[in-house]
Amino acid sequence: MTFKYNLRYKVFDENNNFPILIVSNSSWYIRNYRSSLINKLINKKQKVIAISPIDSSILEFPKSLPHIHWEIKRKAIFNPFNFFIYFFRMFLIIKTIKPKLIHSHTLAANLICSLVALILGIPCALSFAGLGKLYQGKGSSKLILNIILKIIAKVSSQNSIINSHQFESNIRSILIFQNKKDLNYFIDRFEDFPKDRIFLIPGSGVPEKYIESNPRGNICWEENLNNKNLEKKVEFIYCGRLLASKGIFTFLSLSKLFKENKFLVYGGIDLSQKDSLDKQTISQLQKKYPNVHFFYNKKDPFFRKDFKIPILIVPSNYGEGLPRAIIEALALGIPVICSRNALCGIFTNKHVYISDGDDPSNYETCIQNIMSEYKSKKLFKKIKFANKYVLENLTEESVVDKTINAYKKISFNYSKSLSYKFYQTKINNWIAD
Repeated sequence: MTFKYNLRYKVFDENNNFPILIVSNSSWYIRNYRSSLINKLINKKQKVIAISPIDSSILEFPKSLPHIHWEIKRKAIFNPFNFFIYFFRMFLIIKTIKPKLIHSHTLAANLICSLVALILGIPCALSFAGLGKLYQGKGSSKLILNIILKIIAKVSSQNSIINSHQFESNIRSILIFQNKKDLNYFIDRFEDFPKDRIFLIPGSGVPEKYIESNPRGNICWEENLNNKNLEKKVEFIYCGRLLASKGIFTFLSLSKLFKENKFLVYGGIDLSQKDSLDKQTISQLQKKYPNVHFFYNKKDPFFRKDFKIPILIVPSNYGEGLPRAIIEALALGIPVICSRNALCGIFTNKHVYISDGDDPSNYETCIQNIMSEYKSKKLFKKIKFANKYVLENLTEESVVDKTINAYKKISFNYSKSLSYKFYQTKINNWIAD
């Protein structure tokens, strides 16, 4: 018997056993931001495997999604010794699986996966959810960031580390940025990187259920609300990880200026970050700020039935991608006040209220503007404009479709891949003539 393996070079092929790998430095990220993409790939009969460290989010992965534990500690990832260990582990995983595509997320994972993919000649999509704290830092932090991006740019513009396997007419790697700010930062420093390999795909999109639950454009701020003591009825929401860099202390300080209002905090502790709150600190803060209520991680927090008149506060200075809380709030017609950093080059003052600084008084001014614009009916025009913008540009379905279309730019030419040749040799050895 002679074995022949015919491979058609398409993004989706029911007869293609090569999987797509979804890689991140946390399972939480995959569960919260890539579930829709994974489900659509699986529905198209494409094999998908998740690779990440194990955390509680693993329990919510679909049964149809295999998971491989990648032992990595985010705090220690840029230690040279640890980095080599994490790189070697990923190299062994990918060399064993021999995927058709590696889709990696977050800066450190992108660096490791881009190097592994270059060595093995495997197609690669690198998503930048944000440039992290290195982007916000100065001096050595910015230097490290630029070195990392330079390495990624260099290896992602090449097809293979082995000259005999390079083919200039085909594209092996693409870069996906979630906000214009990061995209422009990259382009300004690496003008020679092929522009047709760079895509702007904002965030992970707002789920369909948010859109379906808000057919009128707003569900909380009615035009006939009783103006009497309206400001005291407002509930302020923080939704994000409990990090100082995400503005949790600004939010807490704001509660001192509005002592009669409820301040609701949704978000988890992240001890991989040095500026994260812990349970002991939270217990102390609850005593110091009695009108603040911590709910930790809650699924779909904006669907609380007992909300009165909510306003989302996003005081983040973290180098992140598009904050999903913003688009979820706008999809439900909830006004948003945020820092300039949180705009991510996606939103303007036509969509949200922008704080002029990090001081709580700056956010107080924005709150007063909301109250004023409510009385003048301008608030509803902004709410409906922002809601329409989200529906037209930032739905989960549109983000998934844009991502899959970006995959189509890649050349899945396995006949020249070191990984495929290794795989083909093994098959031929296993099956006798």
